[in-house]
Amino acid sequence: MIGAMWNGVSGIWNHDKGIAVESNNLANSNTVGHKKDQISFSDVLYNQAGFGKGVQTQTISKQFEQGNIVQSGVGIDVAIEGKGFFVVKSRENPNEIYYTRAGNLVQAKDGFLVTQDDYKIQGLVPQEKIVYATNSNIFTDSFTNNIGSYNINIGNSILNNINSKTTDYRRSAKDDTIDIQGNNYKSSLTKIKDADLLVGYYQKTLGEFSTNKEVQSQKRKISEIDLSSNLNNLNPSDNKISINIDGRLYSVIFDEANKNEAMKELSYKISQTTGFSSTFNNGILKIEQSEAMGKEFKVNSIDLNNDSIAFTSNDYEIYNNENPIPEVQNSIIDYTSKLNSLNPTDNKLSVSIKNETYSVNFDQKGYDFYLQDLEEENAFGDMKKLYDFLSQKGKDKFGLEEPSTIPTWEMIEEKLNAILPSQPDIDSMPNGTPQEQNAKAQAQAKRDAAQAEYDKIANKRSEQFSKYSTADTIVSALKVLSDEISNNVGFSSTVIDGVLDVKGLVPGEEFKVSNVFLNDIELFDVDTKSANKGFGIDAVNEATKALAGVVEKADAEFLQITNVLDYGNLDTVSKQDINVRLDELGISDKSTADISISDDGFVFVKSQDHSFLVGRLSTAGFRNEQGLEPMGGNLFQQSQYSGNPFNSDTMNIIRGGALERANIDYGSTLTQIMVYQKAFEASSKSITTSDEFLQTAIQMKK
Repeated sequence: MIGAMWNGVSGIWNHDKGIAVESNNLANSNTVGHKKDQISFSDVLYNQAGFGKGVQTQTISKQFEQGNIVQSGVGIDVAIEGKGFFVVKSRENPNEIYYTRAGNLVQAKDGFLVTQDDYKIQGLVPQEKIVYATNSNIFTDSFTNNIGSYNINIGNSILNNINSKTTDYRRSAKDDTIDIQGNNYKSSLTKIKDADLLVGYYQKTLGEFSTNKEVQSQKRKISEIDLSSNLNNLNPSDNKISINIDGRLYSVIFDEANKNEAMKELSYKISQTTGFSSTFNNGILKIEQSEAMGKEFKVNSIDLNNDSIAFTSNDYEIYNNENPIPEVQNSIIDYTSKLNSLNPTDNKLSVSIKNETYSVNFDQKGYDFYLQDLEEENAFGDMKKLYDFLSQKGKDKFGLEEPSTIPTWEMIEEKLNAILPSQPDIDSMPNGTPQEQNAKAQAQAKRDAAQAEYDKIANKRSEQFSKYSTADTIVSALKVLSDEISNNVGFSSTVIDGVLDVKGLVPGEEFKVSNVFLNDIELFDVDTKSANKGFGIDAVNEATKALAGVVEKADAEFLQITNVLDYGNLDTVSKQDINVRLDELGISDKSTADISISDDGFVFVKSQDHSFLVGRLSTAGFRNEQGLEPMGGNLFQQSQYSGNPFNSDTMNIIRGGALERANIDYGSTLTQIMVYQKAFEASSKSITTSDEFLQTAIQMKK
């Protein structure tokens, strides 16, 4: 009887625990990330009579089955689908690390990403911040023009988060001053259009690379033909060289004395064909596919004076990924070889670039040897301006010396007056005696020395005046031509080297140079460096550089901030605090912004049209999850039974804008409560029955 009563008591006691466990599960049915408890029972020792001593609680353990993932519509909410836990750290004791499945995160006042109980969420933060700026290195209200926000994965585990803005270049752009003429001079309108053009190129380049990093590398063919030995045995005149490329014939007739000019003309004609560019230097005719995607060409034959010649050709192909850095086309047009054909007046320079013709009419300029006083002062001032404008390469091209070293008219007169005595006076001097002969010789020597000094400075003045006249004539005309070209959208042009140096602004974009004339003489001295479309991240970097250049030219500011996050190390669990305040991170002067977490755990702070990467959530797994010690507040702590944490990023998917519900099933939980209730009632019945038996036994004894 006593044993039966004890068994009933144990049943009441332990089934009450079961009801407590299930009621706790029901109470936490709406607790984010809660994991239900499960109680299990076992019987107690049996005696010799063969019946047991009641029931006992064997274990109460957490069940870590996946809870339902529900969309919350809150960007900062996050859920784990699969194995693992978020890692959190105590503020009071940073050495205390806990683990949770609850992803209803918030931003603390100091900017850190925390749980509802103010535990700092742990993860990985960008290892590098790369700033490309023309001036300011932090986004402010001045940066009103949003250029782009891109996420580019390099390899499999390095994310480049690129955000770029400019100040309002439409308001800041103004016409260049007159001292810029001839050196990439641009009007305000052209500056704005250049910036718009490069913004489009930048967005296209980054957009393509962010969506298709595995684009097939493009190739182009290059042939380098060595003609140096073939040009040694020529006729004095009427030589003819022809080259057949893909069935198309290019020919030039020339005299031996002009063979280099003739070969430049030949390469010029080849360059006029769509898809080709060609240059001639040091006996090598270089033919190149100027378009990255084009049919490969073949040099079928070369004829010299109607005889086919053997030639050595070095043929090879260039792949974009072998030459990844994009380059703009650079064409240098040299008019100086025909300056001896200039007219005193009504000269004309002209050139066609990308099917648009530019021209300038001009007269020859000159500096009179006999300039004096104010006219000479003005002339030297003009020379100084020209000298300062030209680069050293340009000065050397025309042979110009610093104007201050050129003799003035006063110096000329001084040397002229020093030529004494006059030659008639010397000739009339007596020379009968040795003394007279010596005196006459000394007088002649003095005069000759003075004459030599005069000739030296007079020749230098005459020579430099002539060179400055030539240089001023052609450079002044080229300045006008250059400014016309620079004011065409997508081009820059300068003449500081004494030649017309034209560059495209868009990397990889080609243009044709044709119809180069000085008066009625067509020139072929055009040296072109082909554009290169580039490849990969280098193309992105060059697009950035090109855009920054035109924005700065428009007196505006460009700022690009790239946050680089390498998340490929899966050997450790990352434990870094994640701050989401852009002002604390040195990105913006604004402290408030929207936060979102992507489906792969990346944490972004959104400001206007830009998303700034500030971190990535880490997850930790355990060999024995049931060995974790529940700490309340949805927290678990490592124990000796759980094992050490390991990186579980590959064992789960992080769902942004969602929460994990408690893994409670109402039906089974309520059913289990009713089962425990019935067991509780049955156990109480066994107690009352045993009590009745006991009362009967006592009455029998009486």
